[in-house]
Amino acid sequence: MEAECAVMSEERARLSMEATGLQQEESRLRSESAHVEQLRLAVERERATLLDKMNLAESSGQEANRLNQSSLALQREGGEKMAAAERLQMGLAEQAEVVKRERRELEERESQLVSERLAFARECREHQENHLQSEFVHSQPTPILTSTRRMSNAFTAELDLSHSFPQPLRPSSSRQKHKEGDDNELSSQQQSSHQEEQSLREERELLATIQHQNSLMLTNHYNRPYLPRNEKLTS
Repeated sequence: MEAECAVMSEERARLSMEATGLQQEESRLRSESAHVEQLRLAVERERATLLDKMNLAESSGQEANRLNQSSLALQREGGEKMAAAERLQMGLAEQAEVVKRERRELEERESQLVSERLAFARECREHQENHLQSEFVHSQPTPILTSTRRMSNAFTAELDLSHSFPQPLRPSSSRQKHKEGDDNELSSQQQSSHQEEQSLREERELLATIQHQNSLMLTNHYNRPYLPRNEKLTS
């Protein structure tokens, strides 16, 4: 009986020791379980961080694709604008050639017009001088050529002169009045010639003003000065 009690006591002690060991193992397992839970939480956090980084990388890739497409679109637009600029430059060059040709034609026309005006002015001046000279010649009294036989008889000379000329001989006062009338007519013709020269001078000034206005318009339109070739001639 005592032996059984001793065996039971030993068994109880062994079970108590095993229970203590199991409690210690349970405590260790709980500690490890808590550590595992912490590791699991850390892994979850790391996984969430990796997902965020993956999403960011995906969005960055999409942004890079969008930027690449935008860059390609800008390159195409730049190429189109460069082509349009080249076409515009070619058009401006053609327009500049047309303007140069029109300017040359205008200069030639102005030179021709000035030459025509100068020729017309010379012709008018020569015609006026010839007209004045002719009027002056016709206004002078015709020299009377008499012979010694006509001078011997005044009545016969006057009769012969009346047959020679359609008008009778004027007295000296009449001749003086006629000469004064011729002088007045000559003065009037000279005044008319002076007025015509003044009118021609005004026309030249008007032509120079028109040429200056045309040069100003061409300068304002093409942003560069315009000087006609016949500027010295017109001045």
